[in-house]
Amino acid sequence: MTTIMPFFQKYRHFLVTCMLILAINDISVAKFVPRVTQKLEANGAATILINNLPVMRLMTANGNLSPRERAAIAADRLAVVIQKGLDPNTLVCKVIGESARLMAGETMIAIATPAEAKANGIPPAQLVKAWIRGIKAALAIPPLSASPNEVRIPVGESRTVTVTCLLDSPVSVQVGDAAIVKAESPKPGVLVLTGLSVGDTDVRIQCEDFIAIVKVHVRKYAGALAGELTGAVTGYAVPASIVRRAAEAAARSKIRLEPGAILRSVEVGQVPKNISPGSKAAIGVCIEVAGGDYIPARINTQAVIENRTLGQSRTSILMYSNDPERILRYQVLFNGRICPSYDGVRLLYHHQNMMGQRIGFVVDVINASNAPATLHVIEGIADPMADPVIAGYRAGVEFLENFQQCAGRIIDIPAGCRYVLVNQSMEHGYTASGILELRQLYGDNLIIRVLAKPENPSVQEDPVDTPLALPNLDVAKIRFSEHIYPNPTQKLEVKYSVGKQWVFLRLGKDAIKHAEQDRWLYGNYGVIYDINAVLENPLPTPQTVEFAFEATAGPASGIFLVENKLIPIKLATPPHEITVERVTIPRNSTKTVSIRTMPLSGSAYPATLIIRSSSNTVSSGG
Repeated sequence: MTTIMPFFQKYRHFLVTCMLILAINDISVAKFVPRVTQKLEANGAATILINNLPVMRLMTANGNLSPRERAAIAADRLAVVIQKGLDPNTLVCKVIGESARLMAGETMIAIATPAEAKANGIPPAQLVKAWIRGIKAALAIPPLSASPNEVRIPVGESRTVTVTCLLDSPVSVQVGDAAIVKAESPKPGVLVLTGLSVGDTDVRIQCEDFIAIVKVHVRKYAGALAGELTGAVTGYAVPASIVRRAAEAAARSKIRLEPGAILRSVEVGQVPKNISPGSKAAIGVCIEVAGGDYIPARINTQAVIENRTLGQSRTSILMYSNDPERILRYQVLFNGRICPSYDGVRLLYHHQNMMGQRIGFVVDVINASNAPATLHVIEGIADPMADPVIAGYRAGVEFLENFQQCAGRIIDIPAGCRYVLVNQSMEHGYTASGILELRQLYGDNLIIRVLAKPENPSVQEDPVDTPLALPNLDVAKIRFSEHIYPNPTQKLEVKYSVGKQWVFLRLGKDAIKHAEQDRWLYGNYGVIYDINAVLENPLPTPQTVEFAFEATAGPASGIFLVENKLIPIKLATPPHEITVERVTIPRNSTKTVSIRTMPLSGSAYPATLIIRSSSNTVSSGG
């Protein structure tokens, strides 16, 4: 004692100060005792709540105790054990006979009698376990919380946070950086956060000594629309695929992406079966954009597609992109010039990838002028495939059917931009084949290119139907292709009389010639033949005249429009002939039949169209 007292005397002021600090801290430590309440029901049942969350409902009596009396006893017992610091892990189910008891350590809280279990539709033990789960969930509720506790808010928009406070004191809100977000509470329990500028900050919610933090990230959307979506098509019976692509193009042209963001997808809803000339249709479009540190956006809107009346035009030039036919290096395969005119320009391309690896194949249009331009496009595009004959066949079938109906799209190309019409990935050995009818309606001269590029840059740099910034390009140094041929239309008048000599039309034999050079388009690929066949039947009985296709020079596909009826022939091989169509001629009469056809890329032309009486048929196949 003699040694302790001098020490205490010497340091008594320091010790007293420490004790005061500990006492103050103990008072300020946030303490919360969950509240146990009851809710009485009109039917005599009673529900016990912890932190306003229902945990137990008693509906039956036990002995002389009513459900309400039982609930009052259970609520009091729960309140006592909670006040003492209930450990939820001490809550157990104890089965005694046909009943089950809810125990908090050694304290019994309530009994699940057989009658109570029956009223709840589950066995007594399961009922007690349900009570335990409810109590644990209620006890886990913090006295102050915010949900969600982390939000991403677009600039200029608001998001709502739910604030749950089980305390009686008022709640205060403090924003870390008021330049980033504004916080308002229109009513208790609701916090509205509005994004003001891009940045990150915290919103601090406090009641007594309890604090909840909401982390706020204000960002821009990855992209937004820069106007209404509009597009235009043409044709008497426009295929749904063309209308769909026009809607997609409208979306791509009006979406504005933030730097580093990407356009993930454009989904077009149901397309009308037919949009008649002069009418419009509103089509649902969903656009998804994402990327970078931006907020992904899913934009649901409509594209208004108009079917403009635009008649058939004369095709004055055929651009033939087939030299080289085999792609051996990355290069520009074709350059051509399109001029504002009432005439159309036809581009036919047919190239095989022989580089030993997958490549990108691109067809784009360049507007290097200072004025916008408008282009009408009729397409026949095949997916790249291993069989060059079938690739050319599929491109030809689609093109001739669309060309016949003038079914196409009208494309606006801004000044100083390029516009990708075709972007395909080509496996080694695969062939890309297509036919495009191009008619410039407004603007200065355009340039059309066909390119072989590395695949990955092509995928990233050449999205289809999107106005793209023009790279450094000296138009004056562009070397235009020499494979340009005028007047790619052949008009033939033929006459056949039943019983007389057959008529043989050699399709692709008389090659068209370059306007200035000694260069010929052997096979006349991409040249349209309009045949006017006058059929005579001098006999007193009706007769049938047959049109047959013969692959004269080797395996060939064919495509025919006989009186506007589309008849495709996928493949013919010598020496077989395939019947195209049969026409019945009344007795002692004459009938004129119109036929349109075109030599197809990948096929062996010249080929032969035979006109004869069906009774004279020697062989047929296909």
